[in-house]
Amino acid sequence: MLIDFASDGVLKTFEDYCTPGSRIRELAIKHGECLNIQRPRMNKCLIDFQAAVEKTTSDPNRWKERPKTLCCAYDRYIGCNADVIAPTCGREAIELGEVLIRSIFSRGLQVTCSRYKHTSGLCKSLLPPKGTQPKGPRSQSVISRLMSTITGVQ
Repeated sequence: MLIDFASDGVLKTFEDYCTPGSRIRELAIKHGECLNIQRPRMNKCLIDFQAAVEKTTSDPNRWKERPKTLCCAYDRYIGCNADVIAPTCGREAIELGEVLIRSIFSRGLQVTCSRYKHTSGLCKSLLPPKGTQPKGPRSQSVISRLMSTITGVQ
């Protein structure tokens, strides 16, 4: 039941993607090539997010800060991707990424994290510096190890 609930948004998104004329399909066709070209630059944003995941899961004494840290990391990730995508692919291409993120997390992530801006003093104190290299497959974080299969961090 829980798996059905969690996967419902993803399945709906794939169904929409396969439906001629749907918004997500139109966005993917229109911006897919440009986004694919920008993938190496967008991967740097994901690696930065991966470093934040590692930081938040590495110290068991700081577990209360995990939600805040992850929200700050999410905001920095979204901002980083927008900075990469908007100049080359256009603002509309950003919408495709937002649709995909909503399909995985619903609007819960946006609602929960909306007050955490990565540029705030709180977030700056919680996040690792930009450009921090994650340990990836050598990390104690299972999530980071899984992310390494996407980011290529060795």
